[in-house]
Amino acid sequence: MKILFFLISILLIFIFAAGWVKVVLLVTSLLIFLILLLWALKDPMADTPPYEEDIDYIKGTEVYRGARIYNDDEDYKLISNKSNIYEIPKAIEFSTYKFPSLDNKEIQEFIDWAKSKKSHNKKQDLFNIFKEYSREAIEFSHPRFEVFPPELTINLDIDGQSNGDFSCEDFQVYGFQINNYQVTSEVYFDCEELSLILSNPDLFDWVEYVNKHDEITESVEYQEATDYGDRSYYLKDDCSEFIPINGEADEYFDFEPMVEYDYPVKVSLTEDISYKGKIFTINDEEFTFLNKDKNHLVTLLNASYLPNIITLISSFSKT
Repeated sequence: MKILFFLISILLIFIFAAGWVKVVLLVTSLLIFLILLLWALKDPMADTPPYEEDIDYIKGTEVYRGARIYNDDEDYKLISNKSNIYEIPKAIEFSTYKFPSLDNKEIQEFIDWAKSKKSHNKKQDLFNIFKEYSREAIEFSHPRFEVFPPELTINLDIDGQSNGDFSCEDFQVYGFQINNYQVTSEVYFDCEELSLILSNPDLFDWVEYVNKHDEITESVEYQEATDYGDRSYYLKDDCSEFIPINGEADEYFDFEPMVEYDYPVKVSLTEDISYKGKIFTINDEEFTFLNKDKNHLVTLLNASYLPNIITLISSFSKT
Protein backbone atom coordinates (compact mmCIF):
# COMPACT_ATOMS: atom_id res chain seq x y z
CA MET A 1 0.00 0.00 0.00
CA LYS A 2 2.87 2.42 0.80
CA ILE A 3 4.43 1.71 -2.57
CA LEU A 4 1.10 2.45 -4.27
CA PHE A 5 0.75 5.85 -2.55
CA PHE A 6 4.32 6.68 -3.42
CA LEU A 7 3.81 5.88 -7.10
CA ILE A 8 0.62 7.95 -7.26
CA SER A 9 2.34 11.01 -5.73
CA ILE A 10 5.28 10.70 -8.13
CA LEU A 11 2.88 10.41 -11.05
CA LEU A 12 1.08 13.64 -10.09
CA ILE A 13 4.37 15.55 -9.72
CA PHE A 14 5.56 14.15 -13.02
CA ILE A 15 2.45 15.40 -14.82
CA PHE A 16 2.72 19.01 -13.61
CA ALA A 17 6.52 19.47 -13.37
CA ALA A 18 8.87 21.06 -15.94
CA GLY A 19 10.71 18.98 -18.56
CA TRP A 20 14.13 18.51 -16.87
CA VAL A 21 12.42 17.92 -13.52
CA LYS A 22 10.45 15.09 -15.09
CA VAL A 23 13.66 13.33 -16.12
CA VAL A 24 15.19 13.65 -12.63
CA LEU A 25 11.98 12.47 -11.01
CA LEU A 26 11.74 9.53 -13.36
CA VAL A 27 15.27 8.28 -12.61
CA THR A 28 14.94 8.92 -8.88
CA SER A 29 11.55 7.18 -8.78
CA LEU A 30 12.89 4.09 -10.50
CA LEU A 31 15.77 3.80 -8.03
CA ILE A 32 13.50 4.25 -5.03
CA PHE A 33 11.01 1.75 -6.48
CA LEU A 34 13.72 -0.90 -6.93
CA ILE A 35 14.96 -0.37 -3.36
CA LEU A 36 11.44 -0.70 -1.96
CA LEU A 37 10.77 -3.80 -4.07
CA LEU A 38 13.92 -5.53 -2.82
CA TRP A 39 13.00 -4.63 0.73
CA ALA A 40 9.47 -6.02 0.30
CA LEU A 41 10.73 -9.33 -1.13
CA LYS A 42 13.35 -9.87 1.56
CA ASP A 43 12.62 -12.74 4.03
CA PRO A 44 12.14 -11.06 7.44
CA MET A 45 13.51 -14.22 9.12
CA ALA A 46 16.61 -14.44 6.92
CA ASP A 47 18.91 -13.09 9.63
CA THR A 48 17.30 -15.19 12.39
CA PRO A 49 19.23 -18.31 13.48
CA PRO A 50 17.31 -21.56 12.78
CA TYR A 51 15.37 -23.15 15.59
CA GLU A 52 16.29 -26.65 16.79
CA GLU A 53 13.10 -28.19 15.40
CA ASP A 54 13.91 -26.68 11.98
CA ILE A 55 17.35 -28.31 12.10
CA ASP A 56 15.75 -31.65 13.04
CA TYR A 57 13.31 -31.31 10.13
CA ILE A 58 16.18 -30.65 7.69
CA LYS A 59 18.09 -33.65 9.01
CA GLY A 60 14.94 -35.77 8.70
CA THR A 61 14.59 -34.68 5.08
CA GLU A 62 18.14 -35.80 4.39
CA VAL A 63 17.38 -39.22 5.89
CA TYR A 64 14.19 -39.45 3.84
CA ARG A 65 16.22 -39.09 0.65
CA GLY A 66 18.13 -42.31 1.35
CA ALA A 67 18.14 -45.20 -1.11
CA ARG A 68 14.93 -47.21 -1.41
CA ILE A 69 15.25 -50.89 -0.53
CA TYR A 70 13.14 -53.96 -1.38
CA ASN A 71 12.49 -57.50 -0.20
CA ASP A 72 15.70 -58.93 -1.68
CA ASP A 73 18.03 -56.38 -0.01
CA GLU A 74 20.12 -57.30 3.03
CA ASP A 75 18.95 -54.25 4.97
CA TYR A 76 15.35 -55.44 4.48
CA LYS A 77 16.03 -58.46 6.72
CA LEU A 78 17.01 -56.17 9.60
CA ILE A 79 13.60 -54.51 9.74
CA SER A 80 11.20 -57.32 8.76
CA ASN A 81 9.56 -59.78 11.16
CA LYS A 82 8.57 -62.61 8.83
CA SER A 83 6.94 -64.53 11.66
CA ASN A 84 4.17 -61.94 11.68
CA ILE A 85 2.63 -61.55 8.20
CA TYR A 86 -0.45 -59.43 7.66
CA GLU A 87 -2.92 -61.50 5.68
CA ILE A 88 -4.54 -59.50 2.92
CA PRO A 89 -8.22 -60.50 2.77
CA LYS A 90 -9.06 -62.82 -0.10
CA ALA A 91 -11.78 -61.99 -2.59
CA ILE A 92 -15.13 -63.49 -1.62
CA GLU A 93 -15.89 -66.60 -3.66
CA PHE A 94 -19.50 -66.04 -4.66
CA SER A 95 -19.51 -69.17 -6.82
CA THR A 96 -20.02 -71.19 -3.61
CA TYR A 97 -23.35 -69.45 -3.00
CA LYS A 98 -26.34 -71.71 -3.48
CA PHE A 99 -29.42 -70.06 -4.92
CA PRO A 100 -32.30 -70.40 -2.40
CA SER A 101 -34.63 -73.31 -3.11
CA LEU A 102 -37.20 -75.22 -1.08
CA ASP A 103 -38.69 -78.68 -1.26
CA ASN A 104 -42.32 -79.52 -0.46
CA LYS A 105 -41.51 -80.54 3.11
CA GLU A 106 -39.78 -77.23 3.83
CA ILE A 107 -42.65 -75.29 2.28
CA GLN A 108 -45.19 -77.14 4.44
CA GLU A 109 -43.13 -76.45 7.56
CA PHE A 110 -43.01 -72.79 6.57
CA ILE A 111 -46.81 -72.68 6.06
CA ASP A 112 -47.40 -74.23 9.50
CA TRP A 113 -45.07 -71.65 11.02
CA ALA A 114 -46.80 -68.80 9.13
CA LYS A 115 -50.17 -69.85 10.59
CA SER A 116 -48.76 -69.42 14.09
CA LYS A 117 -47.17 -66.01 13.50
CA LYS A 118 -49.55 -63.27 14.59
CA SER A 119 -49.08 -59.61 13.73
CA HIS A 120 -47.97 -57.13 16.37
CA ASN A 121 -51.59 -56.11 17.03
CA LYS A 122 -52.76 -59.78 16.99
CA LYS A 123 -55.31 -59.06 14.22
CA GLN A 124 -53.53 -60.77 11.34
CA ASP A 125 -51.28 -63.74 10.71
CA LEU A 126 -48.71 -64.46 8.02
CA PHE A 127 -50.74 -67.28 6.51
CA ASN A 128 -53.63 -64.93 5.70
CA ILE A 129 -51.26 -62.56 3.94
CA PHE A 130 -50.15 -65.40 1.66
CA LYS A 131 -53.79 -66.38 1.06
CA GLU A 132 -54.55 -62.80 0.02
CA TYR A 133 -51.57 -62.92 -2.32
CA SER A 134 -52.95 -66.10 -3.91
CA ARG A 135 -56.32 -64.45 -4.49
CA GLU A 136 -54.71 -61.31 -5.99
CA ALA A 137 -52.53 -63.47 -8.25
CA ILE A 138 -55.70 -64.65 -10.02
CA GLU A 139 -56.88 -61.09 -10.77
CA PHE A 140 -53.65 -59.11 -11.15
CA SER A 141 -50.43 -59.73 -13.03
CA HIS A 142 -48.36 -58.23 -10.19
CA PRO A 143 -49.90 -59.17 -6.84
CA ARG A 144 -48.51 -57.36 -3.84
CA PHE A 145 -46.06 -58.90 -1.39
CA GLU A 146 -43.75 -56.40 0.31
CA VAL A 147 -41.37 -56.93 3.21
CA PHE A 148 -39.56 -54.01 4.88
CA PRO A 149 -36.91 -55.02 7.43
CA PRO A 150 -36.15 -52.71 10.38
CA GLU A 151 -32.92 -50.90 11.13
CA LEU A 152 -30.58 -53.27 12.91
CA THR A 153 -27.55 -52.83 15.17
CA ILE A 154 -24.25 -54.19 13.88
CA ASN A 155 -20.97 -54.49 15.77
CA LEU A 156 -17.99 -54.51 13.43
CA ASP A 157 -14.28 -55.19 13.80
CA ILE A 158 -12.43 -53.18 11.13
CA ASP A 159 -8.87 -53.03 9.82
CA GLY A 160 -8.21 -49.68 8.13
CA GLN A 161 -5.13 -49.37 5.91
CA SER A 162 -3.02 -46.27 5.19
CA ASN A 163 -0.12 -46.51 2.73
CA GLY A 164 3.20 -44.77 3.22
CA ASP A 165 6.98 -45.08 3.69
CA PHE A 166 9.34 -46.06 6.47
CA SER A 167 12.34 -43.69 6.58
CA CYS A 168 15.15 -45.52 8.34
CA GLU A 169 18.67 -44.30 9.12
CA ASP A 170 19.96 -44.31 5.56
CA PHE A 171 17.26 -45.93 3.43
CA GLN A 172 13.52 -45.94 2.67
CA VAL A 173 11.06 -48.78 2.20
CA TYR A 174 7.41 -48.94 1.15
CA GLY A 175 4.94 -49.94 3.84
CA PHE A 176 1.49 -49.47 5.33
CA GLN A 177 -0.22 -48.85 8.64
CA ILE A 178 -3.09 -51.04 9.87
CA ASN A 179 -5.46 -49.42 12.33
CA ASN A 180 -7.76 -51.90 14.09
CA TYR A 181 -10.91 -50.51 15.67
CA GLN A 182 -14.45 -51.52 16.62
CA VAL A 183 -17.63 -49.74 15.52
CA THR A 184 -21.29 -50.06 16.50
CA SER A 185 -23.81 -48.68 14.02
CA GLU A 186 -27.52 -48.68 13.18
CA VAL A 187 -27.98 -49.71 9.55
CA TYR A 188 -30.65 -50.82 7.10
CA PHE A 189 -30.42 -53.95 4.96
CA ASP A 190 -32.77 -54.74 2.12
CA CYS A 191 -34.37 -58.19 2.00
CA GLU A 192 -31.70 -59.72 -0.23
CA GLU A 193 -28.82 -58.42 1.91
CA LEU A 194 -30.39 -59.53 5.19
CA SER A 195 -31.21 -62.96 3.76
CA LEU A 196 -27.58 -63.47 2.75
CA ILE A 197 -26.28 -62.26 6.14
CA LEU A 198 -28.56 -64.65 8.04
CA SER A 199 -28.02 -67.67 5.79
CA ASN A 200 -24.45 -67.26 4.43
CA PRO A 201 -22.66 -64.58 6.51
CA ASP A 202 -19.23 -65.54 5.12
CA LEU A 203 -20.37 -64.54 1.62
CA PHE A 204 -21.50 -61.06 2.57
CA ASP A 205 -19.03 -58.39 1.45
CA TRP A 206 -18.73 -56.24 4.58
CA VAL A 207 -15.81 -54.25 3.16
CA GLU A 208 -17.86 -53.09 0.18
CA TYR A 209 -20.89 -52.40 2.39
CA VAL A 210 -18.94 -50.18 4.80
CA ASN A 211 -17.16 -48.30 1.99
CA LYS A 212 -20.46 -47.61 0.19
CA HIS A 213 -22.35 -46.31 3.23
CA ASP A 214 -21.28 -42.85 4.32
CA GLU A 215 -23.67 -42.97 7.27
CA ILE A 216 -21.21 -45.45 8.81
CA THR A 217 -17.81 -44.02 7.85
CA GLU A 218 -18.76 -40.36 8.35
CA SER A 219 -20.42 -40.78 11.73
CA VAL A 220 -18.89 -39.24 14.85
CA GLU A 221 -18.67 -42.69 16.46
CA TYR A 222 -16.67 -44.03 13.50
CA GLN A 223 -14.20 -41.13 13.56
CA GLU A 224 -13.69 -41.52 17.30
CA ALA A 225 -13.10 -45.25 16.87
CA THR A 226 -10.33 -44.64 14.30
CA ASP A 227 -8.67 -42.10 16.61
CA TYR A 228 -8.32 -44.66 19.39
CA GLY A 229 -7.56 -47.73 17.27
CA ASP A 230 -4.71 -50.20 17.74
CA ARG A 231 -2.03 -49.43 15.12
CA SER A 232 0.54 -51.81 13.66
CA TYR A 233 3.01 -51.43 10.78
CA TYR A 234 3.95 -53.69 7.87
CA LEU A 235 6.26 -53.73 4.87
CA LYS A 236 4.58 -53.59 1.49
CA ASP A 237 6.66 -56.16 -0.40
CA ASP A 238 5.87 -59.22 1.71
CA CYS A 239 3.41 -57.83 4.31
CA SER A 240 5.81 -58.72 7.14
CA GLU A 241 5.77 -56.67 10.32
CA PHE A 242 8.08 -53.64 10.32
CA ILE A 243 10.58 -53.80 13.20
CA PRO A 244 12.73 -50.65 13.57
CA ILE A 245 16.35 -51.04 14.58
CA ASN A 246 15.81 -48.39 17.26
CA GLY A 247 12.73 -46.69 18.72
CA GLU A 248 9.08 -47.24 17.87
CA ALA A 249 7.66 -48.13 14.45
CA ASP A 250 5.35 -45.11 14.22
CA GLU A 251 8.36 -42.77 14.53
CA TYR A 252 9.61 -43.95 11.12
CA PHE A 253 6.29 -43.98 9.23
CA ASP A 254 5.26 -41.19 6.84
CA PHE A 255 1.89 -41.22 5.09
CA GLU A 256 1.77 -41.00 1.30
CA PRO A 257 0.69 -37.58 -0.06
CA MET A 258 -3.08 -37.45 -0.59
CA VAL A 259 -3.43 -40.86 1.08
CA GLU A 260 -6.85 -42.21 2.02
CA TYR A 261 -6.51 -42.73 5.75
CA ASP A 262 -7.81 -45.92 7.40
CA TYR A 263 -9.38 -47.33 4.24
CA PRO A 264 -11.32 -50.45 5.37
CA VAL A 265 -9.67 -53.61 4.02
CA LYS A 266 -10.92 -56.20 6.51
CA VAL A 267 -14.35 -56.08 8.15
CA SER A 268 -16.15 -58.73 10.20
CA LEU A 269 -19.05 -59.01 12.63
CA THR A 270 -18.02 -59.35 16.26
CA GLU A 271 -21.38 -60.96 17.12
CA ASP A 272 -24.47 -62.21 15.34
CA ILE A 273 -27.09 -59.67 14.33
CA SER A 274 -30.16 -59.79 16.54
CA TYR A 275 -33.60 -58.87 15.20
CA LYS A 276 -35.49 -59.94 18.32
CA GLY A 277 -38.20 -57.39 19.12
CA LYS A 278 -37.58 -55.45 15.89
CA ILE A 279 -40.61 -54.71 13.71
CA PHE A 280 -40.81 -56.06 10.14
CA THR A 281 -43.54 -54.53 8.00
CA ILE A 282 -45.23 -57.04 5.67
CA ASN A 283 -47.99 -55.66 3.42
CA ASP A 284 -48.60 -52.86 5.95
CA GLU A 285 -48.86 -55.30 8.87
CA GLU A 286 -46.24 -55.28 11.64
CA PHE A 287 -44.55 -58.50 12.79
CA THR A 288 -41.76 -59.40 15.18
CA PHE A 289 -39.65 -62.55 15.09
CA LEU A 290 -37.51 -64.51 17.51
CA ASN A 291 -33.93 -65.48 16.79
CA LYS A 292 -35.05 -69.13 16.60
CA ASP A 293 -37.24 -68.15 13.62
CA LYS A 294 -34.14 -67.48 11.50
CA ASN A 295 -34.63 -70.19 8.85
CA HIS A 296 -38.26 -69.29 8.24
CA LEU A 297 -37.43 -65.58 8.25
CA VAL A 298 -34.84 -66.23 5.53
CA THR A 299 -37.54 -67.95 3.45
CA LEU A 300 -39.86 -64.99 4.04
CA LEU A 301 -37.18 -62.52 2.92
CA ASN A 302 -36.39 -64.60 -0.17
CA ALA A 303 -40.07 -64.70 -1.10
CA SER A 304 -40.11 -60.89 -1.30
CA TYR A 305 -37.68 -60.78 -4.23
CA LEU A 306 -37.71 -64.31 -5.75
CA PRO A 307 -40.93 -64.93 -7.75
CA ASN A 308 -40.51 -68.73 -7.79
CA ILE A 309 -40.54 -68.94 -3.97
CA ILE A 310 -43.55 -66.69 -3.42
CA THR A 311 -45.42 -68.58 -6.16
CA LEU A 312 -44.60 -71.91 -4.49
CA ILE A 313 -45.69 -70.64 -1.06
CA SER A 314 -48.93 -69.16 -2.44
CA SER A 315 -49.78 -72.46 -4.17
CA PHE A 316 -49.58 -74.23 -0.79
CA SER A 317 -51.69 -71.47 0.75
CA LYS A 318 -54.64 -72.48 -1.40
CA THR A 319 -54.85 -75.93 0.19
